Amino acid sequence: MTRTHGIGNQVVLVLLVGGVVSLAPLVRAVLPERFLLDDGHLQLAMDPATAHLTDSSFTGAGTVYDLLGVDGSAPLASLLNLALFAVCVLAALGWNRIREARAWELCVVAAALMIGLVYLGQFSKELLTLGIGALVVLGPRGRVGDLAILLGCVAYGAAVRPYWLIIAALFVLWRLVLARTRSPWALIGVPVLVYAALQPAFAVALGGGLQSARESVNSVRVDSDSVASLIVSPLPDAAGPLGVLAALVMLVLMAVPVPLLVSLSPYHMASGAVILAFWVLVVAPVVRGRVVLRREAAAPRGRIVALRAASLLLAFLLVQALFEPDYGSALKHLAPLLPLVLALLPSARRYAGADTADAPDRADPTSAPAAAIAPRTEGTPA
Repeated sequence: MTRTHGIGNQVVLVLLVGGVVSLAPLVRAVLPERFLLDDGHLQLAMDPATAHLTDSSFTGAGTVYDLLGVDGSAPLASLLNLALFAVCVLAALGWNRIREARAWELCVVAAALMIGLVYLGQFSKELLTLGIGALVVLGPRGRVGDLAILLGCVAYGAAVRPYWLIIAALFVLWRLVLARTRSPWALIGVPVLVYAALQPAFAVALGGGLQSARESVNSVRVDSDSVASLIVSPLPDAAGPLGVLAALVMLVLMAVPVPLLVSLSPYHMASGAVILAFWVLVVAPVVRGRVVLRREAAAPRGRIVALRAASLLLAFLLVQALFEPDYGSALKHLAPLLPLVLALLPSARRYAGADTADAPDRADPTSAPAAAIAPRTEGTPA
């Protein structure tokens, strides 16, 4: 009975992934114009005659598409993006581990694939973010893998999005903290210390508080009816302890998008619910200590991927709370990192033959019954 259910999960996963990849060359033609702004900028950036009309941040992604030989074909670029996204999803879930997934986990996978189809089914800078996600779920074990992720973040920040330099530093911090402590207080203490340290740096570099980068971007958009999900910073000019508190409030609002949830717009409420669900899936295993590795050298690969995924996603969230101008952009920038969220699903974190020091808590209500996670004779998941 269990074996039949497991095979059924694998069939569903193949159908979902295959459907998304097959739709990749077609989705761009039916997307509303507001979803294709980056696509238009990248096409300008890839054309030497119009490159000067767009922001230089698009040049890096345009160069990648050019090197891959798909700069002249939007359908091929979409297919490339979604194929890599699908590979990352399969690597994050694990072909054997997906056999034990519950129905709600398959729904999360379907939602992630659909969001990936929307935001990656076009020319997109998110291809570069997806590349970093690929390093997390496909990279080698040990310090070499961690170093590859760090260097990827640094290169991305230096060439395209400078705030990824902050994410690079925070990835290292979270990687060290989460591997060693089960205390949920780290989720509060680390952001407080980070924002307190960043506040003087923002004052020097930007001439303002922690919210000044967002305020600068939104100052030219605040009267636009096209930005219905605009993020309004609390106490934008606050400094000192009040500035840190304002940043912490925004951190919560990034994961729990109250403005969307109470908007009375079905589209925005659904978007808010999706954002909230994804961040709950990230924070829950961290709070419960499910990513701690007491004996990292002997830890199964799935647990190492989960630790790296949680570290990068939390670093990303802390920076989103300072820079993200609207919730639409927040979801778009999260889309290529959704395979990392899937790596933190209970079925994706589960493994056979693990030592008890690192094994999941059998009392965890999100874990399967003991029989389902006992060592199996058919092989250990990758």
